[in-house]
Amino acid sequence: MNAGADLLWQSGDGVGIAVLGACKEKNTNCMGNVVDQTQLAPDNVIASFVYNWAPVYTQMIDETADKAFGNKKYWIELANDGVSVVYNEKLKNLITPTYKRRWMLPSRASKPIRSTLATWITSS
Repeated sequence: MNAGADLLWQSGDGVGIAVLGACKEKNTNCMGNVVDQTQLAPDNVIASFVYNWAPVYTQMIDETADKAFGNKKYWIELANDGVSVVYNEKLKNLITPTYKRRWMLPSRASKPIRSTLATWITSS
């Protein structure tokens, strides 16, 4: 921020909350992560990437019931509704239509926002 960053994105669980606090203190725009974090810095959090593990858990349960075991990775992403973008209504005017369209293009849906966590099911 001291070097002139105009937007910060954090992905550090507890550390991320401190980043949002610093953004609030320094009046720097930022992005929330995992849940809608707008309430932590309502004048600074432009949007949050919200995780939804339900589609992945449903797929894993269905495959387990079908005895489809194996070494497989499961991702939460825009394409499977595992990640969504929640915009701060107060600041949504800062996100231009062009920028918003770039994130919603189907060809990019699984690439820009992909969870760094993977879950494996292995047969025993």
